Order: sequence, then structure tokens, then C-alpha cells
Amino acid sequence: FTRMAKCTGVLLLAVACTAMHAPGSRQLLSATRRNEENLLAAKKPLDKPPRLLQPLFGAVGLATGAAWTTVVLTTIRSNQPLGAMMPSSTHGVFARTSVLSALPLIASCYSTLATASADSWERLGSPTCRRINLALVAAGLGSLLWVGFAPLITQIPGSSPLVSHQSYSGLQRAALLGAYGSTAALSAAVWARSLPEEARRKPLSWPGRVADGVAQSLVSLGSSR
Repeated sequence: FTRMAKCTGVLLLAVACTAMHAPGSRQLLSATRRNEENLLAAKKPLDKPPRLLQPLFGAVGLATGAAWTTVVLTTIRSNQPLGAMMPSSTHGVFARTSVLSALPLIASCYSTLATASADSWERLGSPTCRRINLALVAAGLGSLLWVGFAPLITQIPGSSPLVSHQSYSGLQRAALLGAYGSTAALSAAVWARSLPEEARRKPLSWPGRVADGVAQSLVSLGSSR
């Protein structure tokens, strides 16, 4: 009887200890869950770009590639007269092939931006995407100047009236200007929107940010020694 009483006492003591600690464990688990819910509620949801942006990048990328191909095929010719930019029969093949090798680079840039645009503005604001957008802005503006002022840029010295190696007119000129203009405009708008909120409120600081980014990129190309 004594042993049974002792065993019963030990069991009662164990049950009492369990009962004492159980509420604490439940409270700890409940508090942990509440903290997790509070953290999820406090976490700012990702600001997603409009759905139209991804196909827009694809369309502008195709237009840019087509414009680049057109410029290459019409500028580099093998039947140019003596004194022209490329007066050799071999340039029609080799020069075009080498310059058209930029098409995969164009496709890669727009593929990266299209993928990022399907994710969030935070991803579009990454250093890689910002640099790609700035590069496309510069390339688009440079190409606009080329198409617009090709007769003056490629003017044959001493020619009167004006004779040029290359010029664009009519629908072809309008299409090229539209393609390169959309390249520069879209990338500039996306770059500006992807800036931190504080920087977006200070547009006068944008040129400084661009200059600083270009300087850092140039420095990063140098040797680390």
C-alpha cells in the first residue's frame, strides 16, 4: 500500500508539473504565431509593374532589332563608288556579319528587362537593370541622331550640292525614328520609375546619379591592383 501510495504521489506530481508548464508552452507558441503574423502584416507588399510593361519591352526590343538590321543593311554595301565608306566587295558579307552580331546583345538586354518587369519594381531597380536601361537610352538617342542627321554625318567632302553616303527619307525614316525613339523613351521612363522614392522626388539630382553610375562602371572595368 505504501509503495502504491508513493507511485501515485509521483504520478500526481508529474501531472501537476505538466499542467504547470503546458499553459506556458501554449502561450509561447501562440505568441510566436502572433509575431509571425505581425511580421507578415508589417512587410510591405512588392510593388508590381503594370502587366503591359513586359510585352511592351518585347515589342520595343523587336522594333530596335529590326531598326538596327535595317541600318546595317542599308549603310554597309559592297557596291559603293570609289571614295565611299566601304569601297570593297568583301564588306557586304563580313562587315554586315560582324555588326549584326550585336543582335544577340540587344535580345539579351530586352529579355532581362522583360523578365524583371514581370516580377517587381524592386527588381527593375537593381543596378543591372538600371544600367541596361541607361545604356538603351544612350543607344536610342545616338541612333536617333544618326538617322536624323545621316546626310550631314556621311557627307562627301567638297560635294556641292550635298552628296552623302547615306540618307533616310519617307516611311523608312519615320519607322527608324519611331523605333529608336520608343527605345529611349521606354527605358528612360522605366529607369526613372525604378529609382528609390526619395530620389524620384528630386529630378534635378538625376544627372548626378547618372554621372556617378557611369563613373563607377568605368572604374570597375579597371584593374583592382
